[in-house]
Amino acid sequence: MHSFQFWQNPERDVAEVSRVLRPGGMLLLVLRRHEERATQRAGGLLNRIARSGDEVNQIRKLLLSGVFEQVIVDDDRYVNASKMT
Repeated sequence: MHSFQFWQNPERDVAEVSRVLRPGGMLLLVLRRHEERATQRAGGLLNRIARSGDEVNQIRKLLLSGVFEQVIVDDDRYVNASKMT
């Protein structure tokens, strides 16, 4: 998915993704690096995690908070999470 930064309620939306994934299923998030001007222009469109400046670490923490058992971050942009079985 390449739309995470626009999810208005990331906790609720991650729970919904988990609900529809089969056990052992996989979620792949692709994150864009936002330069500060682009983030300011997007303003209210970006969720609080995307605006935080620490997006990858906050997403990892969210995914590991009981929903996904393994989170792999590749090149600080690709987040691959495996659902608990």
